[in-house]
Amino acid sequence: MWRLKKIKKINFEISIPTKGLQQGKKYTVYIEDNASFIETLAMVDKIEMESPKESIFPINEGYIHNYLQLFVNFEENSIYDDVGIFAYGPDENGILRRFNPIREKIEFNLYPDSIIQLQPDVGCWWEKVKNRLDIGNFKTFIRKKYGKNNEYFAHYFKKYES
Repeated sequence: MWRLKKIKKINFEISIPTKGLQQGKKYTVYIEDNASFIETLAMVDKIEMESPKESIFPINEGYIHNYLQLFVNFEENSIYDDVGIFAYGPDENGILRRFNPIREKIEFNLYPDSIIQLQPDVGCWWEKVKNRLDIGNFKTFIRKKYGKNNEYFAHYFKKYES
């Protein structure tokens, strides 16, 4: 039997203490209803990778290549402690009151029409970022956990034109 996939909209606002991104960058992602925070952020990365001229990556001397690498600690299956998070979805009256507990449960199925704001700690920015997984180990974690051909993660293994 054929089924129509239910889709939800998630808005991201990401600020990074680096040239040109202090004010933040906004993204709107349409994703399957059962998608987690990690899958949704991976789709934000896909937007960045498909538009290399507007992309901020790589940053920090070429060490960080995407938002998932910057914000998610795959070794502990969590969001890095030095990342500030605002993650709310609207209640039945449209007011942002439904908390998405993504720090406690990174695989949480985000509420439709949520706004997710992410910002790494500004203090000691480069020192903290150096402790993230390098791009090779990042891809190894993605491949092992989700597979190279998973619809949410396959773009990490493609080459894009600049």
